[in-house]
Amino acid sequence: MNVFRIAMKSLPGHWHQGSIGSGANRCVFGHMCDAIQDDEAYTFEVNSTKLLNTVAREMFPDRVPHPEGSPMPAAQFNDHPDTTEDDCLAVLDKCATIFDEKAGL
Repeated sequence: MNVFRIAMKSLPGHWHQGSIGSGANRCVFGHMCDAIQDDEAYTFEVNSTKLLNTVAREMFPDRVPHPEGSPMPAAQFNDHPDTTEDDCLAVLDKCATIFDEKAGL
């Protein structure tokens, strides 16, 4: 299960800034978390969150103003005034590709 590809399907038209969101309107992180359905997926969620944070920081370092080690670079990226829905989809797409490569797909 590639949660990033699932999030890429749910995000268009339902992207949200300023908080995790509610209902169908969620931030990039919220869409990824919504894709994780298994109650026993804590480790998977932590690793997916780490990848999302890393990719957001690498692709858009100017939109992650807080120093390395800050708790949620993906949230900083999501809420930056220059960030667009397409930017979030680009981050998810890169995460999905990395995930597939590591899974050997």
